[in-house]
Amino acid sequence: MLSLLSDIPKILAVIIYLADEAYIGVIGGFWYFLVKFGLEPSYAFPILTKDSSFMSFYYFMFNSIYFEIAAFVIVAASIYVLFSSSFGKNSGFGELGIRFSISVIVFMGSLEISQFIVQASYYVYGILWGYGNINWYSLLSVTNISSNISIPLSQIGASNALIEFFLLSWLFIATFTLLGMLIIRQAIIIFLTILLPVFSLLLMTKDSSKVAIKLWLLFIESAVLPTFVIILLILVHIFYGDFILQIGFLTLASLVPTLIMSNSMIYRFASFQSAYGEMSAASVLSGAINQVGYAGSALSGNATVPILGNMLSYPIWSKEKGNSGPLRMQGRPSGGIDWKSIENEKLKYRRER
Repeated sequence: MLSLLSDIPKILAVIIYLADEAYIGVIGGFWYFLVKFGLEPSYAFPILTKDSSFMSFYYFMFNSIYFEIAAFVIVAASIYVLFSSSFGKNSGFGELGIRFSISVIVFMGSLEISQFIVQASYYVYGILWGYGNINWYSLLSVTNISSNISIPLSQIGASNALIEFFLLSWLFIATFTLLGMLIIRQAIIIFLTILLPVFSLLLMTKDSSKVAIKLWLLFIESAVLPTFVIILLILVHIFYGDFILQIGFLTLASLVPTLIMSNSMIYRFASFQSAYGEMSAASVLSGAINQVGYAGSALSGNATVPILGNMLSYPIWSKEKGNSGPLRMQGRPSGGIDWKSIENEKLKYRRER
């Protein structure tokens, strides 16, 4: 009986080892879908003018709805300008006339402008895509993370297997997040291509133009997003021998919208953020580490692993100036980034400029 109990840790270690090997296969499958549908140029940069079904729907929306809205707005703006001029409130063409002209031009040429942005981004991206003749579809060709993490069965132990599981979980989260982000990006580009004509009419006034500019910026940033991602993935391939740094580059690639985009909120719902609660990467990983740590403590008697999970459960950002390190935010439980406060601070900064 005692002999059987002493073999339990070894049996559990082998089970975890087999689960880790299956985990690697799952990650490889997600990686293939990531490259095929998120990074391959023909999918990443949809040339919508070549899609007859899309163009049919676009012109239906433009001719049946948008054109009538534009006609109404143009007539209303013309009446306003004439009325203002008659009562001496508008001494010339003025700012409204300039905005009026710009909005009409952008409205009429919205499709051509949006597709030019996509094609320009595609050209730059295509150059980087062909760098080094990398086989992007194979995870092992891009990075040796999984092979470096994998531990031979002869050396397997409870702690080693759990550490391997944690590192593979980190790799899985980064890959899955990147896949979701790139798929959402394509949907944004196609959706905004349809909406931008009518929203471009909002450029006519100073207040409403903020909405139009925000949508155009979101479109431009979404178009160039894969360029930053592919640069980071090339760096993953270049630093082939440093798998920890490779995981860092992959994680950074999944966080690109948060780092460089002015309208990154929508992308967080495709990554670590949830509509039902703000959840950071650190909080996701800390939960996994704690569970793994407690299991490891039971198997090996080492109780130090959960401490790492507790450290990661602290928020990364602190609004209090002068503070450094993992500090809790006031009024919030540990384990989350206050994205709403960050967005409010960004908006406040822009208004003060």
